[in-house]
Amino acid sequence: MMIELTFALLLQTAAPAEVACDLDIKTRIRGGEQRIVEVDIGCPPDIADAAALQAAAEAAAGTLDTSRLRHAQLLTASEVWFQRAADGSWQAVPGQVIISIPATMPVRMMMDGYRTVSCSWAVQPDYRGRPRLPQNSCYVDGSVRPASAIRTADDMISDLLRHTRFMPTTAEYCFQDEVRAVSTAIDVTGGRYNNDNDIEPDMRPLPQLCG
Repeated sequence: MMIELTFALLLQTAAPAEVACDLDIKTRIRGGEQRIVEVDIGCPPDIADAAALQAAAEAAAGTLDTSRLRHAQLLTASEVWFQRAADGSWQAVPGQVIISIPATMPVRMMMDGYRTVSCSWAVQPDYRGRPRLPQNSCYVDGSVRPASAIRTADDMISDLLRHTRFMPTTAEYCFQDEVRAVSTAIDVTGGRYNNDNDIEPDMRPLPQLCG
């Protein structure tokens, strides 16, 4: 009975394999654009090894590069996960996007009458959370032509990645995601435009870009 009680107490006090921490990314609006001014992180204080977890979380947040992020609508995460590494230290779980922007169909494409754009993209985040070695593959209305429309789609992905940050970790990995956007109602003078709000995204499979 005493052995069972001792084991139960050990289970209660042992640090879990993964822990969620609260993330507060503060922004300030200047010239119509949001800028990151502070990144705060708070981890549960009631687990074993809480001090080490909090220190690791603060160190990771402190390496995050937000210096050039400027956008009218930054999207930020409110939670981030940490896990035990093989050496017993705490590390951020790889693949956590914590800052991004909305991925919408470029207005130029809507004006030209295109209905859907779908892209797969992949990056290898660096130790400061910045996307590097980007790859992408896009289809416009299910086709890889015309080249001008594909270039516009490529530019959309490039802009998205410029404003994307991952929670920093020492792990090296490839991260892949996709964008499937549709034309929405717009009002323009001249040119063509699409005002069909019921367009379905193009859900055909996209290329796998990570090894």
